[in-house]
Amino acid sequence: MRKSQAQSRLLSVILLFFLAGGALLLRLGYIQLIRGSDFARAAVSQRTLRQICSTGRGQILDRHGKSLLDSSYDPALVSFEPLLGQETEEVLSRFMPREKRSAIQVITDQKTVGYLMARETSGLVPVKLETRYGANLLAPHVVGYVQPDVVKGEKPFFRETTYTARNGLELYFDHYLAASRPSAIAAVVDAQYRLIPGLGIREWRDEDPNRPYSVITTLDRRIQAAVQQVGATHIRQGAIVVVEPFSGDILAMASFPDYSPARMFAGIPQESNYSEYNRAIKSYHPGSVFKVVLAAAAIDHGLAGTTYNCTGTIGVGSDEVGCYGRRAHGELDLTRALAVSCNSYFIRLGQLLGRENIYDYARRFGLGESTGITLQGEVAGRLPAPADLPNPGDLANISIGQGELEVTPLQLARMMTVIANGGRDIRPRLVNRVVNQGGETVLYYPVRPGTRALNPLTVEKLVPMLTEVTLTGTARQAKSDNFIAAGKSGTAEARREGVPSYFWFAGFAPAGGKPLVAVVFVEIERNRGNITAAGIFAAVMEEILPLWR
Repeated sequence: MRKSQAQSRLLSVILLFFLAGGALLLRLGYIQLIRGSDFARAAVSQRTLRQICSTGRGQILDRHGKSLLDSSYDPALVSFEPLLGQETEEVLSRFMPREKRSAIQVITDQKTVGYLMARETSGLVPVKLETRYGANLLAPHVVGYVQPDVVKGEKPFFRETTYTARNGLELYFDHYLAASRPSAIAAVVDAQYRLIPGLGIREWRDEDPNRPYSVITTLDRRIQAAVQQVGATHIRQGAIVVVEPFSGDILAMASFPDYSPARMFAGIPQESNYSEYNRAIKSYHPGSVFKVVLAAAAIDHGLAGTTYNCTGTIGVGSDEVGCYGRRAHGELDLTRALAVSCNSYFIRLGQLLGRENIYDYARRFGLGESTGITLQGEVAGRLPAPADLPNPGDLANISIGQGELEVTPLQLARMMTVIANGGRDIRPRLVNRVVNQGGETVLYYPVRPGTRALNPLTVEKLVPMLTEVTLTGTARQAKSDNFIAAGKSGTAEARREGVPSYFWFAGFAPAGGKPLVAVVFVEIERNRGNITAAGIFAAVMEEILPLWR
């Protein structure tokens, strides 16, 4: 019995030994075979001085291949102090005193760079330093930004630097834009920062010749610049979206106020609230712009000839709802009611159509769902289902674009593309493709045509009504001697402290031919003259239509 117990214990010890040995072998195999290169790199990093020259990231381009980031690469010189010759030391002493220098000296002063390179002084390495976000960067809320990792410690030049994407296309396409490592110039040194003879200076860069990839958007740099300039003049908080209706391509997307990715890249956090808040893809009450949905439904359901005598108010259950200023519009048909934006008429029209029809046509226009563009943060808005509108007041509110209804500027642009496109829905597209360093496509985003949302005959009747809004109605500021616009203005209760109302115009111009769709949303204006959202639309179109043609 005792012998049996001893053998059992011996077998247990042997088994434990083999398990421990096996675990140790597995761990060694993992370290050597799988993580060996990582640990080797870390070991080299701990004894390497290096200067990051660029992020190593790909570009974000407009539809014509022009950079939206306005990146630049400027000449500079990198010196490692143990390499300096006497003449170089004298020049550097005039440029920056020794006591203010670190183990790596970067010279970007163009006069000094030119002098030292001309003299071919030893101990200096010519490089190109990247400025990822230049002064002429466009669409900051779309492109987003990256930030270098926070470097702590007494010797930051011994740390491996990486870049973290924070938002926008930089974040959405981070896997494609990022290289395996930033580009750097490096030298292996000993513990006293002295260069180890024979190892010299090396350039670190991504080992994959095809990376990093670049993102080609549908934006047009010229149109984006014009939209930002007009918007910044008149809008303190708001958004402007421009879409080509036949392809769904977004030509411009601007959110106000602007912010500087360059400052965020440098670690200045004051603008973070602006950078995270792209108003073009956030939701708000649409107000009277939603009356376009009811107008389309009325045409299809034989209610286009409906007339109504507006006395300035209309009874809704036990309450009364008034037109703006309780103004009596008198006898109206659908065309005139749309032009003067009569609340009483459309509340009555909503009662005739019913909850189900209003919901159905709103869904046809793509409201209540995100457009699915390649950008984080897009919301779906809010479209109450018929069951969520149990009371007469609920139906009245949604009929004039209030209540629980919320839409994004981009969704309204999609709604207008349906009309400008003869009734066919098409989803907005922000990115065309992702390409490698050789220009080959590695990821493609095709045009996304949808279903036929409206009958072409319905559109033929609706477009003249929307044109009348800009000719004789509430959006006369959208008129121009150079084009005829079609669209709808809107004012909605903001229900936010300090923001009494939202102001909208959604439309397209020219009303015939090959138009562009634009949506202007004003949350807070700049109080520069008596210009409305429709007036801002006209100013935008005056600038961009010649560029597009």
